[in-house]
Amino acid sequence: MTLSRLHGDPRVAFRFVLVVTLCTGLLGCLGPKAAKDARELRAQAEAEARADEEALSGVSDAAALLQIARLRDARTGYDELVQWTRHPASGVRAAAARALAFVGEARAGDVLIHLLEDEEDLVVRAAAFGLGQLDFWRTTELELGALRAKIEDALRIELEDCRAALRFDDGRTEVCRVVARSLGAVGEESAEDALWGALEKGIKPDALRRAVPLALAVQAKAGRGQPITQERLTFLAPLLIASDDPAQWAAAYLLGRAEVAEDAQSAAAKLLSLAWSRATHGTARVWLLRAMGKIADDESIAILATVLAEPTAPSREVVAATRAASHTLRPGLVGRLDLGPPSDVAAEVVSALARLEVSAEEPDASVRHHLAALITSAPEPVLLASLGPLVASGWEVDRILPLLASPDARVRRAAAAALSGAEDDAVDAALLDALAAEPSLAGRIDIAAALAERPATAIEGALLALALDPDPILGAIAADGLASREGAHITQRLGEAWDAASAPDQWERRLSLAKALLGRDDVSPERVKAAVEDPEPLVRAAAEEAVIERFDRAKADPTGRPRPLPDLGDRFFGVGDVTAVEVTTSRGALMLDLYPRIAPGTVSNFVALAERDWFDGLVFHRVVEDFVIQTGDPIGNGWGGPGTTVRCDTSEEPYRRGTLGMALSGRDTGGSQWFITHSPQPHLDGRYAVFGQLTQGWDVLDSIEVGDTITDVRIVRGAGP
Repeated sequence: MTLSRLHGDPRVAFRFVLVVTLCTGLLGCLGPKAAKDARELRAQAEAEARADEEALSGVSDAAALLQIARLRDARTGYDELVQWTRHPASGVRAAAARALAFVGEARAGDVLIHLLEDEEDLVVRAAAFGLGQLDFWRTTELELGALRAKIEDALRIELEDCRAALRFDDGRTEVCRVVARSLGAVGEESAEDALWGALEKGIKPDALRRAVPLALAVQAKAGRGQPITQERLTFLAPLLIASDDPAQWAAAYLLGRAEVAEDAQSAAAKLLSLAWSRATHGTARVWLLRAMGKIADDESIAILATVLAEPTAPSREVVAATRAASHTLRPGLVGRLDLGPPSDVAAEVVSALARLEVSAEEPDASVRHHLAALITSAPEPVLLASLGPLVASGWEVDRILPLLASPDARVRRAAAAALSGAEDDAVDAALLDALAAEPSLAGRIDIAAALAERPATAIEGALLALALDPDPILGAIAADGLASREGAHITQRLGEAWDAASAPDQWERRLSLAKALLGRDDVSPERVKAAVEDPEPLVRAAAEEAVIERFDRAKADPTGRPRPLPDLGDRFFGVGDVTAVEVTTSRGALMLDLYPRIAPGTVSNFVALAERDWFDGLVFHRVVEDFVIQTGDPIGNGWGGPGTTVRCDTSEEPYRRGTLGMALSGRDTGGSQWFITHSPQPHLDGRYAVFGQLTQGWDVLDSIEVGDTITDVRIVRGAGP
């Protein structure tokens, strides 16, 4: 415990004095010899700590951060990381704390709890973040239960310190935000009660912003835990009707994502209506609309209908109203579609109409007529793909099948996506014919993905052939599709595909093959051994998880060896002086700061790709209104990458508007695809690596649409660390 914490908080000082008193008394009871032994042990420990600090003080920050980055990437080096937590530089201690979260050892919990007492907020934030990452930790269920309880207790004490010292209002706001979020992520029902209690006590008329981290942390538990009751709704009322924009947004976000108890819905509806009349901030208005859709009283529906009918309503509000729309708003959605909004907004409207038609007790002829008009000789691909839920019910299948032969590759791919769920033998045959005729790799991937989801026996032959296709993505899709099919011939073909996929660039195929093979009863021990010893870390990790699930931990990890070690090479050299990146697009330039000290592997990977012009000419293949723009896929359909991956560099950095993040298809699968957020996205915090932040080009961010391109990526370097 640091002196600054002792002097700054009387409650902490009291606890310290109490512990010292108890220890002194205990030493007296143990007798002179025991007391002497205890003093000698304590002196030895203090001497060792001082020696570590002196040895580490001679190591530069840059060298220390490089070594920590390597250990974090390797998911090993617990003892060395503990030493780095004693480095005099707070940035190094914080990096070591984050790295400890990914080593996966239960004993890291005690170290991170101790670091909550560090005198530097940067370190406390990192330690609190690490304590919230239990899903990365390699522990038995018994260890996990005891560890979770210990961590929850530590975070609850820290949360109470934040509230008691009004730290949600001072410079420690970010610390308290991370503490609250980690408690919400790790704790059980008692943690949710603690968060609600802190929210109740923390809301003050003169300092509503203090409650923002609490409301967001409560959301991390709400929906998975207790519904919002009438009593708890009263805690949110001051936030919902506040003039303070972040406070109102946080409460609206909570109500928009959580469940509201049935007996509290009437009061919630009145609060939402009042809040809407006072809301001026875009993000708060978006989440108020989402919350109204869940309550769906008459007044809420009227507000949603008004937004849908307003031609000049902001796109993000139209999308929010669309996502919140119920059956009674189907006519309003049709009217919105007739206004001809941007394609990404129109796709949301079409998707909502298709979803509502599927779930409706009675189909709406007018709605279906409007949707049928979208299926023309030259339909808009994004709208065609959005019809999938309705097509899966059998609607207009015959009219969509011919589109698989469209001269427009985008239409062919969209038709395959729309047809993927339709239960019709004619679809199976048409998709197989389309696969055979498709000239583009992107089209073959999309058609293969549609086929892999279909259970018909007729599909099996195509998947067996694709398992040996030269393209690794097609092979991986085939392996995923064959995994649930039974028969010795399936196991044999999967084994043949494994034998043929030994090249380094075939790791993605081997990853899917390992998951498919190791779940089968007739897989040979030799195949299991090969997968567990694969040179690619992701394949080894997947194999180990599969073996643990089928057998037990002892067979998967008999020696307690550390997590798989990747081939690091010089990956982390050369980015210490990287400060920013300028991304020039067909819409204009985006300038972003980069964070090599927070996400070294991710930044280094991004810089390496940019400096060999990897991103030049690539399209923004995904744009979701009020969510993200995404690019970096050389194929252009979301399936592509550079053939290599980087470890997850997640941290305590939140997703704000304009945050740069790494796209994933699972843990440690980052490659070349990245995204920038349109608005705050708290549900991404701690799950996807933050490695930069937009500083210029906000209008460009908002203007980018699917199909816009990157023309140049320029890395900016500074003076270095």
